[in-house]
Amino acid sequence: MSIAGYTFIELQEEVLSHQFSAGKYRELVKDWLNQAQRRAVIESEMRVQDETYSISTTAETAGYELPADYSRLIDFFNSETHELMTPLDIREYDTLSKSSGQPYAYTTIGNSVTLYPTPNAVYKFTLRYWRLPADMVNETDEPEIPVQYHELLIAYAMKKAYMRENDYQAAQVWEVQWEKGIGKMRGEVQHDTFDGPQQVPGAFADVHGPPYGVWRG
Repeated sequence: MSIAGYTFIELQEEVLSHQFSAGKYRELVKDWLNQAQRRAVIESEMRVQDETYSISTTAETAGYELPADYSRLIDFFNSETHELMTPLDIREYDTLSKSSGQPYAYTTIGNSVTLYPTPNAVYKFTLRYWRLPADMVNETDEPEIPVQYHELLIAYAMKKAYMRENDYQAAQVWEVQWEKGIGKMRGEVQHDTFDGPQQVPGAFADVHGPPYGVWRG
């Protein structure tokens, strides 16, 4: 490991050096290392980089897929009026009656965002979000997480490799290292400030009517 951290090939070699056959395990190790980085970012709620994503609605279609690298929402707003959309808990959304019109609220379900009311025409929205880290592909690629957490990726890949070998005792040792590292990472990288959609108290009479007075930017 250099001062700059591990490269992708160095991470692979570190795992394979524990007597795992390169011919049998290298491609698996590559997948596990990238999987570990995504999980580390999600479980620690780390912010990697903000991105924007445009959604253009179709009449009578309420649900739209989130981008593949979506991790966490920053804000969601009407691209033309710049009004922020109202976030709804899934339980709130389930209590609403069916309706169509210009959407002013949303909820996230799985890997999609569902608008309320259901669009009755073409509307344009912009989603700002924190993305997941890009997968490492080239040998010289480095993880996007901070250097001090690079060894977490090794711990995860080691756990997966030992599980594949049915050595559950060794896998448990590496699982403990992974969990401890994630706990430390979670405490160190989380932001103290809320960076999600901001809402002026009292600006929304209730979720059954359109919002007024809440703007982005």
